[in-house]
Amino acid sequence: MRAHRSLIVALMAVIVQACAFIDNEVQLEYQSVAGLTPNPNNARIIFLSLIEDSRPDKSRLGVIRNTYGMETAKVLSNDDARIWVSNTLKGNFEQAGYTVRAVDGAFVPSADQFHLSGELSKAYSDPQMGFFTITMRGDVQATMQAEYQGRRSQKLIAGQYEEESLISTGGDLHKRVLNNALSDFVRKVMLWLDELKS
Repeated sequence: MRAHRSLIVALMAVIVQACAFIDNEVQLEYQSVAGLTPNPNNARIIFLSLIEDSRPDKSRLGVIRNTYGMETAKVLSNDDARIWVSNTLKGNFEQAGYTVRAVDGAFVPSADQFHLSGELSKAYSDPQMGFFTITMRGDVQATMQAEYQGRRSQKLIAGQYEEESLISTGGDLHKRVLNNALSDFVRKVMLWLDELKS
């Protein structure tokens, strides 16, 4: 039994090493945050600008490492991360009971309007290598800005998610941790909106 397990681990190591030199391409898809229901207290209309993207390499979403932890390939996407984040915010705001109107970046709110914008600074997945497993971590981070009642509030919000796996090179795993990190990000944005109400 012990020899059988050792053979499996050795075979997996060979597979990981072979795949670790191939770039992975993933698709960014809308995320519906679990557990959101319409809240009668969310009667506010949110004027939402497309989230900006300040990342230096907008196509790169992560890194692939071999069993020694060395970077050997990239996780890439041809999708627009601004639309990924903005659409997910909009859809989940509406799911929670808000009314959302898309506006351009030059929008100037009046005193009775609530304007939300932001700048994406991180959307990244990175495996941390262990002895038999890896821990894949996804991060989605943006500086959000709210303008309302003549005031302006700004906050850096970071969504995170971790998952353990035996194989780190699959694009599906990178995609899953990024999607869950985005869901965590949306939840934290909503908590921030609740703080601004008080």
